[in-house]
Amino acid sequence: MTSEQLFKRGEDLFYGRNGVNIDKTEAFASFLSAAKMNNGFAACYVARFYEQGYDVVTISKSMTKKYDQIAADNGCLTSRALLYKDEKNEERQKELFEGCLKEAEGGFVVACCVVASWYWQSAFLHWSECDTFEWYSKAAEQGYADAQYELCICYDIGMGVSRSREKEFELCKKAAEQGHACAQCQLGGYYIDQRIMGYSSEKGIEWITKAAKQGLASAQCFLGDCYYKGNNVEQSYDDAVEWWIMAAKQEDYSATYDVIFCYDTGRYGEKSRDKLKDFYRDILENGTANLQSYIGWKLAEKQLCEKALPWCIRAAEKGYRSAIESLQEAPLKKFVEIEGKAIPRYGVAMCYGLADERYGLALKAVEYGYVDQFNDDVRQVLQEGVSQGDKIAEFNLGVCYDLDVNSEWECDNEGGMGIDGNTFQEYQEEQDCCAVSLYEKAAKQGLAIALNNLGVCYYKGKGVMVSFEKAVELFSKAAEQGCAEAQYNLALCYYFGNGVEMSVDKAFEWYGKAAELGFADAQYNLAVHYYNSEDSECDCVQAFELFSELADKDVPGAQYFVAQCYYNGRGVEQSYEKAVEWLTKSANKDVANAQYQLGNCYYNGQGVEYSLDNALKWYVEAGSNDVLEAKYMAGKCYCQDDCTAVRRFEIAEFWLRSASEQGHQAAKKLYEEKNLSRLPEENKRV
Repeated sequence: MTSEQLFKRGEDLFYGRNGVNIDKTEAFASFLSAAKMNNGFAACYVARFYEQGYDVVTISKSMTKKYDQIAADNGCLTSRALLYKDEKNEERQKELFEGCLKEAEGGFVVACCVVASWYWQSAFLHWSECDTFEWYSKAAEQGYADAQYELCICYDIGMGVSRSREKEFELCKKAAEQGHACAQCQLGGYYIDQRIMGYSSEKGIEWITKAAKQGLASAQCFLGDCYYKGNNVEQSYDDAVEWWIMAAKQEDYSATYDVIFCYDTGRYGEKSRDKLKDFYRDILENGTANLQSYIGWKLAEKQLCEKALPWCIRAAEKGYRSAIESLQEAPLKKFVEIEGKAIPRYGVAMCYGLADERYGLALKAVEYGYVDQFNDDVRQVLQEGVSQGDKIAEFNLGVCYDLDVNSEWECDNEGGMGIDGNTFQEYQEEQDCCAVSLYEKAAKQGLAIALNNLGVCYYKGKGVMVSFEKAVELFSKAAEQGCAEAQYNLALCYYFGNGVEMSVDKAFEWYGKAAELGFADAQYNLAVHYYNSEDSECDCVQAFELFSELADKDVPGAQYFVAQCYYNGRGVEQSYEKAVEWLTKSANKDVANAQYQLGNCYYNGQGVEYSLDNALKWYVEAGSNDVLEAKYMAGKCYCQDDCTAVRRFEIAEFWLRSASEQGHQAAKKLYEEKNLSRLPEENKRV
C-alpha cells in the first residue's frame, strides 16, 4: 500500500468511516506505517496518539514532539504550527496560522482543532468565542476526540455557547470512551465531584485510573493524593508513592516533592523503602537546580529546615538564584552562611547528621573558606567515614588530595625542597596517588562521581599512567549511572577520538544527556551544535533557549551567542537593540568576538547611535585580544577625518601594521594608501 492509502485507511479506522468499525490500535499501526514512508499528515496523527494515549500507547512528550517534527519536515503545516505556536514574531505567527487554516479548510480534522485553539489563545488574532466554538464543532462532528474534549470545556465555561452541564458531560464521555486521557481524567472528576450524574467514587476512580495508566501525569498525581489521604480508596502510602513516582518521572514538580516529603517523614511502607531511597538519591544528585530549589522551598515552608538544607545547597551551588535567596532568608538562614554562593556551615553537617551529606558539606566548608584550613576536625569527619567504608567519605577525601586543599607543604625558598626534604613534584605525586587510591575504593562501591574522577586521573595521568582507553571505560560506567560530569567527559572523548573511535553523533548524544541534567558545559556545547546546525528551525530555537538559560547564569560565551541569535534572528525575533545589550555584557567579560562585534554595532549604528569613540574602544579591546579584523578596523577608524584622537595616525600605523603582518590584505592596502611607513620610527612606538 502507498503512504496515501495507509493514511486513508488510518482515518477510516480512527473515525469509523466508509463502513469500517472504529479500531484505534489498527489506526495507529496504519498511521505509523504511513509516517515511516514520510507522510506528514499521518505523522501528525501519530503525534496526537502520543499526546493523549487513546488506550493504545503511553503518553510521551518527547515522542509527540518527535513525530510533530517529522510531520512538519514532510509538509504538514498543522504540526509546524503546533511546534512553533509560542513564536513571538507576529508575522511568523500569522504565517503559521494561515498554513494551518488552509489545511483545516481542506478537510484535515486535526487542523480544525488547532485553528480553534488559536482563535482562543493566540496573542495576534482577535479573540473570537464564536470562531473557537465553530471550529471545535466541525472537528467534533467528525468524531475527533480532542475536539470533543475541548468542546466540553466550551460548554463548561460558556465559550461561544450557552453553558450546559448535560452537553458538557455527553461530549466528555464520548471523548473518554475513545481513549482520550484528559477526557478520562475529567470524566472521573465529574463522577467524584457529583457535578452531573451524581456521586460515584468507584466510577470516578476507574476513569482516572484509566488516564493514569496511559501516562497522564495529572491523573497520576490525583491518584497519589487519593491513596495518601484515603479519599475514595483504601489508604495506602505505598500506592501513593507508586503513582507519584510515575508522575515525577514526567517532570511533575508537585509529585516529586510529595515523594521526597514521604521519604523525609517516614510515610511509606516496606514495599516502597528501596524505591524511595533510590529516587531520593537520584533527584538529589541529578535533579535540575530548579527542581531541587522547589523541593527545598516546600520543605522549609513545612518547617523541615534540616531536610530542606541539602536541596537548597545543591541548587545554590549550581548558581540558582532562588535557592541562594532561600538560604539567606528565614527559616533557613540560621543553618547556613553565604559568601558569594551557598556555604554550608560546618556545624550543620555535624549537628544534624545529614547521613552521607555530612562529608560533602564538610568538604564544601573547606573549599569555600568557612573552615580556615583542612583542619583536624574536618579530616576526622572524613577519615571516620573512610574507616567505615563509606564511599561518600572516600570520594570526598580523595577530592581533598586531588585538589590539594589547603596544603601544608612548605618550600625553603632556595633549593625548592619541602620541609620534609621532598621536592614539590614528589609531594604532588604522593597527593595524586592518595587521591587515586581513595577514588578506587569509592568506585568499587559503584559511586558514579568517583568513577568519573578516577577516569579524569587516567585521562590526565595524575597518580597513574595516562590511558585514554581506561578513562573511557570509567567515564562510560559513571555516565550510564546518570553522572553528568562523566557524560560530558565521555562526549569529549568521542568528539576528539581519545580512547575511542571518533564519533560526533555519539559525542552530541552524550552532551544531550549531560545537558538534560543541567551540566553547563554540556548545555553550551550542545547549544553551539544546534546553532551551527542547518537541519531545522527547531534547532535554532533550542540553541537560543539553551544559550539564554546559561546567559542568565552569567556565562560570558553564552551571552555572546544570545547576542548572535538576536543579531541574526535565529531562534528568536531579530533585534539589534537586544543584540547590543547582550554583546555589552559579554564584551565586559573580555569575550574578544563580542568586543569586535560590539565595535561594529557602534560603527554601523546598529541597535545604538553611531559613535566612533565607542567603536574604537571596543575595536582596540578586541585587537588587544588578537582579533585580526578588529586590528584592521581600529586602524581604519583612527585614519578617519572625524577621529579626534591625539596622534591618531601613529596609532593607526600600529594597528594596521600589526594586521598587515598577520596577512590582512585590506589593512596592508590602507597602510600603503595613507603612506604610514613614512612616519618617523620614534612616532611608531605607540
